[in-house]
Amino acid sequence: GLNSPFLLKEAVTSLERAVTLLKESDAKRELTQAYFHLGEVYFSLKRKRLALDCLDAVAKLVQELGYDHFLRLEASRAPLLVQYAAAHKLADGYYARMLKAMRSAAPAQAGKGSEESEQEGAASGLAAYGFGNLRVEMNGREVTDLEWRSEKSKEMFFIFLCNRRPLRKEEIVTALWPDLPDEKTGSLFHSNLYRLRQALYPECIAKDSGRYILDPQGSFWFDMEEFQEALKGAEGLPADSDEAIALMEKARALYTGQFASEFYSEWAEALRWQL
Repeated sequence: GLNSPFLLKEAVTSLERAVTLLKESDAKRELTQAYFHLGEVYFSLKRKRLALDCLDAVAKLVQELGYDHFLRLEASRAPLLVQYAAAHKLADGYYARMLKAMRSAAPAQAGKGSEESEQEGAASGLAAYGFGNLRVEMNGREVTDLEWRSEKSKEMFFIFLCNRRPLRKEEIVTALWPDLPDEKTGSLFHSNLYRLRQALYPECIAKDSGRYILDPQGSFWFDMEEFQEALKGAEGLPADSDEAIALMEKARALYTGQFASEFYSEWAEALRWQL
């Protein structure tokens, strides 16, 4: 099986190689995940000191990133490892807090909508996937169509993600409802903005001098942004360098299918052509 010492040692070798490459390409999120997996493997091999070193690196990287929602799923699959790190009071109690969050995740999910869980959503960051299966995850859980309540509220969020600048209401309305008269778009704009804030958290879209912008205090991970950054990073390097290869691999892994294929609007169509 997968836990045979031979396979685990193979995993150590390939994960250590991944860690080296990811360090060079400054892919912090992927590096965090690689360290966590390496910690899991060391833990399975009973090399607990090395496992703790890896988890220490994970906590430091999370602090630099400012969000950790992408680790929740991995952590929930390795509860013994998280317990072990928590018992050793690692990283100023980071794993003790993670363990507590894991234990309260189920009841908190049931009570979503409480002020506490909204603030937690704001603090922990969101992950948006525009390639392939279009979705948004908050705290590692996908926001459902029922929560979006309309396709346009979801699309509105992706417009904000693709334009990291303050947007005028007119710009958003033109992108979402190009053929509708002005008297109809006003109420549609406000009702969908309301739905978007309800689906995510109230402050996720801020208003600044009459324009709208993504929460400046929020952290939003967006696969398309990461994809473009990886390609841009690779462009300035010798094509056969390890760093360029790692960045191209990262870009390839992120591109899981056409961008926003369920949005038929012109703005999305234009982006699909560019990518």
